[in-house]
Amino acid sequence: MASLKPLLNRGYFIWLGIVIVYASVQIIRSAEPLLSWLGLCLTALPLMVFFAAYFKSPGDMSKSKSMVYTLISGLGLVTCMAVSYRYDDAAGIVHIWAGLTFIGWVLFVRNNLEG
Repeated sequence: MASLKPLLNRGYFIWLGIVIVYASVQIIRSAEPLLSWLGLCLTALPLMVFFAAYFKSPGDMSKSKSMVYTLISGLGLVTCMAVSYRYDDAAGIVHIWAGLTFIGWVLFVRNNLEG
C-alpha cells in the first residue's frame, strides 16, 4: 500500500485541480445557484494551496498545520450542503463533489501526516 501513496496523492491533487477549474468556470458564467459553486471552490481551493506546500516540503507538514485548511474546506462543504438543501434539484450534485473532495482530504490527512 505504501507504493500507492504517491499515486493516490497525485490523483487527488489532479481531482482538486479539475474541481477548482470547473467551479471557477461556473462562477465566471454565473451559473445558478452561484453560492453552491462558491462553496465548491471554497472546499477545494485551500486544499490545493496545502498540497502545493506539501509537495514542496513534505517533512514540514503535520496534522496541526492542516487544521486551518480543514476548517476552511469544511465551511465550503457546509455552504454547498446548505444551498443544496435550499435549492434542491436546481443545485445539482455539487454537494456530492464537495463531499468527495472533503472525504479525500480527511483520508489524506489520516494516512500521510504525522501527529
